[in-house]
Amino acid sequence: MNLFVLAPSCQVKFTVINIPINSPGGFAIEDFDRDGKLDLAVSNYNQKQITILTGNGNGVFTVKTTVASSGNSPQNIIAADFDKDDIVDLVVENYQGPSLDIFKGNGDGSFPTKTTISTGPTPEPIGVADFNMDGALDIVVASSGQNNVWTVLGNGAGTYTSQTKFAVDSNPQSIAIGDYNRDGKPDIAVCNLQSTTVNVLKGDGAGLFSPLTTATAGNNAENIITSDFNRDGILDLAVINGNSKNLIISTGTSTGTFTTTATISLGSYPVDVVATDVDNDGLLDLVVVDNQDTNLRWLKGDGNGNFGTPSTFNLGIMGAIQCRAADLNDDGRMDFIINFRDQNTVKVVLTTCVFTNP
Repeated sequence: MNLFVLAPSCQVKFTVINIPINSPGGFAIEDFDRDGKLDLAVSNYNQKQITILTGNGNGVFTVKTTVASSGNSPQNIIAADFDKDDIVDLVVENYQGPSLDIFKGNGDGSFPTKTTISTGPTPEPIGVADFNMDGALDIVVASSGQNNVWTVLGNGAGTYTSQTKFAVDSNPQSIAIGDYNRDGKPDIAVCNLQSTTVNVLKGDGAGLFSPLTTATAGNNAENIITSDFNRDGILDLAVINGNSKNLIISTGTSTGTFTTTATISLGSYPVDVVATDVDNDGLLDLVVVDNQDTNLRWLKGDGNGNFGTPSTFNLGIMGAIQCRAADLNDDGRMDFIINFRDQNTVKVVLTTCVFTNP
């Protein structure tokens, strides 16, 4: 007698928790107070401050404190340990500063001191990696007004040195960091709002970059991410394009070049994309948010670089500008946080999965 076990299928469902907060410009998710629960840092774009919210471990967040930014219009935030004390710090980009603030974390959810670094006009996307391979984290920042990127090298002790600027195409909007040519050194890919190209810059391991190749983007490329979508051990790219209303997948090669393999139509003005395993099948999916309609879109991945027809979930309001994934209620499933700056709202979207036999 032959026995066959049918694998259960998963019906994904989403539940929304609203967090009222003034003009959220960007956010970072980490355990700032080291209690084992994820917390939230949100920049208040119109208030020149950062709000720290403590996570309760169930997707609910409570305001703990605020810290002042040095410049106007704080926007993008990244949480990382910049001074090698095993405590999470913050770097915040002030769009109209123009500057970066690096807030030192105390490990209790407070950030009492900051270092401010001047930047070129209209800094926008930022990224963090050890670009000069000295064991301390560095920062890459792009100026959307000057069409360039540059690195700010950290020494792990609170001192930072700005490096040479590197030209990219018009109005850089987003940065994805990865070793695209597999030489063991971090590279950067930059999508540009006013050109249909992605600039891929090769890192030399000392904090300097040179052009490696270009990849394809659409009109008004808003965000770029990198991951291995087809499981060949080589990084690929996904670019979300607002005016083109689509997502472009470019498959990477071992030499750092890219070939466009899919263009997926999406929504009204898609602005951000996250790669994560939504349904816990071990394969990367894509989640997209839109600025001009109310839908979250989930595109199921097959592990070969292909993504299915989007499933939609109505978030109730328009105006999304940013989405990130994390397990916010410790149930082993990836949840989402979505930023609606003009609506003075951050939405927590909790993922649940109902298993049914096929």
